[in-house]
Amino acid sequence: MTSFQGLDANDAREFNELWLPAWTGNRPEHLVSFYSEDAFYADPGNWPGVRGRRALLEYFTRLLARFPDWTWSHRGSQPLKDGFLNGCTRRSRSPAGSSNSTACRACSCAAG
Repeated sequence: MTSFQGLDANDAREFNELWLPAWTGNRPEHLVSFYSEDAFYADPGNWPGVRGRRALLEYFTRLLARFPDWTWSHRGSQPLKDGFLNGCTRRSRSPAGSSNSTACRACSCAAG
């Protein structure tokens, strides 16, 4: 069995070119396809998080329905031992107008 050594900056960028657009367009089935069956996901809106692809699909279905116009862009990644720290910008429209926010997401990946 090979030990997973994390992602370098180029691998993280390539991953983000596929993963970040999956957060746009209210397509939870597509987004959840990036996660393993035993994935764990947590964010400030669902602490202490959800485990498993089925629970994640339910959460993403509700989340993306609330924010169907999210657009995410990659700002850069910092390699970590088990994945990468992802810097990204989120754009969304609301009744009050457009808004931008900057986010950092720690992404831990496993070989598979």
